[in-house]
Amino acid sequence: MKASETDVDAVNEAYASPSGRFECFDPFKNEMSSTDVNEAFKIIAKAKASVAISLDMWKCKDNERIKLKEAQGTNNPKIEAAISPLLASADRLQFEGCRELLYFLLNFIAFYGYMLCILVYYFDDESLQPTGIRKLQFGMSNSDADWYGNFAGDFAWTIEPLVVLFSPVLLEKLGPTQMAKSKKD
Repeated sequence: MKASETDVDAVNEAYASPSGRFECFDPFKNEMSSTDVNEAFKIIAKAKASVAISLDMWKCKDNERIKLKEAQGTNNPKIEAAISPLLASADRLQFEGCRELLYFLLNFIAFYGYMLCILVYYFDDESLQPTGIRKLQFGMSNSDADWYGNFAGDFAWTIEPLVVLFSPVLLEKLGPTQMAKSKKD
């Protein structure tokens, strides 16, 4: 019984008000000596220099990176191990971005084509059409705008599933060659 009461008391203390938990915390209570402050500034300066060197190595081109390594006399295997997978994933992400752009363009063409069909339906009298509608139809007659709009929408929505189905296959075929190419560099 005594242990369970202690546990309950501990839980109550843990979930006490925040002011109760932080009564003992005072950041200005322990003042640092001047030697500790100087040592802290040295550590910070050393860390900044290390980060600057790493950033310089990542920013420069391959030839410049090799010169920097030779000048420093260090060869960081972690950075070298990270470069080739990053280059391969960059190629993959670029391909995926182009694929997403293609999806957008195909869907925009389909939207525009089917929109032409709707405009022709609601503005069936060509002599009373506003100039904005006439410009959206590219100056075509209602029957031509209806036919070409339907064709564009159907064609775009026929091509899109093919892109969706075959892009992973194409991506897999590009994947290993890009990885091998990146490792050679």
